[in-house]
Amino acid sequence: MNDSAASEPSVLVVADGRDVPESLGRNGRRVIPEASAEAGLRKLAAGTVDAAVSAYSLPGIDGLRFLRVVRAEYPDLPFVLYADGSETLAGEAIAAGVTEYVPRSAGERTLVRRVERALDMTDAARATDATGPIEPGSIGPTGSAGSADVTDAAGTTNTADSTAAAGTPGAGSSRTTMPVTDADASPVRSVSTGGAVAATLRLKERAMDEAPVGITISDGSVSNTPLIYINDAFERITGYAREEVLGRNCRFLQGDRSDPEAITEMRDAIDEGRATSVELVNYRKDGTPFWNAVDIAPIRDESGAVTHYVGFQTDVTDRKRAEREVEHKADGLASERADLERLLDRIEGLVHETTSALVTASSREDARQAVVERIAAATPYTFAWIGETDPTGETVTPTAWAGTNELDEDGPDALADSLLGSGAPISLATDVPEGSALATAIEQRRPAIDADRPLVATAHDAFDVVGSAGVLPIGYRDTLYGVLCVYTEAGNDIDGRELAVLDAVCNALATAIDAFESKRVLTAEDVLELTFEIDDDALWFAAISARAGCALEHAGSVHAADGSLRTFVTIDGASPEQVGEIAANHPEIDACSLVTEREDACLFEVTVADPSLASVLADYGARTCEITAAEGVCRLRAELARDRDARSVASALEDRYGNTELVSYHERERPARTAADFLAGIEDRLTDRQRTALRTAYLGGFFEWPRPVSGDELGDSMDISRSTFHQHLRAAQGKIFDVLFEQ
Repeated sequence: MNDSAASEPSVLVVADGRDVPESLGRNGRRVIPEASAEAGLRKLAAGTVDAAVSAYSLPGIDGLRFLRVVRAEYPDLPFVLYADGSETLAGEAIAAGVTEYVPRSAGERTLVRRVERALDMTDAARATDATGPIEPGSIGPTGSAGSADVTDAAGTTNTADSTAAAGTPGAGSSRTTMPVTDADASPVRSVSTGGAVAATLRLKERAMDEAPVGITISDGSVSNTPLIYINDAFERITGYAREEVLGRNCRFLQGDRSDPEAITEMRDAIDEGRATSVELVNYRKDGTPFWNAVDIAPIRDESGAVTHYVGFQTDVTDRKRAEREVEHKADGLASERADLERLLDRIEGLVHETTSALVTASSREDARQAVVERIAAATPYTFAWIGETDPTGETVTPTAWAGTNELDEDGPDALADSLLGSGAPISLATDVPEGSALATAIEQRRPAIDADRPLVATAHDAFDVVGSAGVLPIGYRDTLYGVLCVYTEAGNDIDGRELAVLDAVCNALATAIDAFESKRVLTAEDVLELTFEIDDDALWFAAISARAGCALEHAGSVHAADGSLRTFVTIDGASPEQVGEIAANHPEIDACSLVTEREDACLFEVTVADPSLASVLADYGARTCEITAAEGVCRLRAELARDRDARSVASALEDRYGNTELVSYHERERPARTAADFLAGIEDRLTDRQRTALRTAYLGGFFEWPRPVSGDELGDSMDISRSTFHQHLRAAQGKIFDVLFEQ
């Protein structure tokens, strides 16, 4: 060390350069910075250091191990540990013989003051004769006479005596302390108790007594390592008084739930003279268990022999409970994730199978039967049926069902007889329990579950072996095509996620049924003919007729390549300029252009904004037959399959155009039209000359490109002029198109 008292004190600082406080180099102090413990030890060997300051986090050897090495070689050198540590680290530093322990949160000024005080204590110790006998309380656990000042985060300093041995309490608050000896029973070190050193040693012992964690010191020279010191926190944590535990091994805290591996680890660490940390269940004096975080470190004399063990006990029961809660939640999330994965597998399988079946179904009946069969065959369902509602919504008629043989030994048909009454209509007023899922699905158009009873009041006996029941509406837009009713196996309830799967199936079925109905309205022989009158400017037909004082007639519609709907309309009684101005300001019209202008009427092409009137009707299975408008009133005639819901069409038009009235509603028979009927219609309209011109042009390749023959040549072949040939040909083509578009 620096032997010249007159020279400036030298402070070795072992830390990252960024952690070296500049103020340490003031007031006549010389700072010697080093980046590692190894470099610091080389500097100490040079004999030019009066005190050492070390960070905890260092490359290679950490600050605590650096302290132990320094204390073994230089027991009197003041050593200050500056770290982002915990109470456990502070306790280990005390056990290792630290002079000052300063957390970073205490700040740079506190660190500087502690270094100054350590240097002052060194000066005082040099002026003291240290040849007297060992006094009680004068020896720290390291065997060196010293103290450790522990500064908390608030900057408060507690001087902790690292006394290695304490006897049982005597009268009052005094204690009998024993000198620490080596194997030969000779004092390890002889230090004077006078002056600042004695005072700090007493503060050090008091700090250990008042530390918030349990601290114990056991005698390492005895095979049973009995306790020779416990602090107040140990008494609070365990419920044992000092006189009950001193002289005993700490294993009295163990019990049935104590981890054998943790116990073995502590025993092995003591046998091998090394530090260890474990967490295990211990038991208080009253028998209540608690989680104890135990840290054990050996205390060695100057020869390196283990003389004592210091232990730190921290009650971590609250943390363990929090960890268990987190683990429980994690297990719950894992279980939910597994359930979700199984649900997704079922969704994929069931939706794939039902969709495939719906694609291949040839009729509405086939589609319904395919759905119930696939649902009944899937886990966890055991029976399914579909019912159609009447127009009033008061009864449901079962139309398809399927189930497993487990419910009835005679099969699903027998079960359906007992449940559904052989397909007889089910009255929502008399056959269904009040508040039933069946009534809810029909009246409120939403899925519903019956968890503790069947859907039909008379079917209790038939269904006392099932779990819960669910009902889902089968609807497309505003049209209700029926309900799907499903039952689960006993012990399996339907939840919201199950309803999501079934709802997807119902949506697919409703779309398929609507497609069948839309196709049927085009081919049905018996149809409903509906005629509406709409007096609302929101409909562009009515708006143009009212504002321009003209008459309009729908001539047909086509879909353009971009998907827009182009409607052709003839307008009589208004100029193209009037029509164009009105159309430009109407929200239903995207564009309007004049196609042809004649004396009696003009033909316009109108690009209609989506959704158009015709598409609204098509969505409900209706086919537009005629649209006319005059004096602000639009008259619309449409056809609908006889068993379709005409009310849904009327409701859709009323929702879109407020002043809508259904003025006629009647059934009629629409004769079937065959290809022969189509050809006959053409033949009846063509003259002989027109038929000859058409056939001559076709056979001569006139409609090919490039044309191999001209109109002059074809006219010559018929002994007529070119202009006469073209007149007959155009007339024939026009009659063909008339028949085609009338269909």
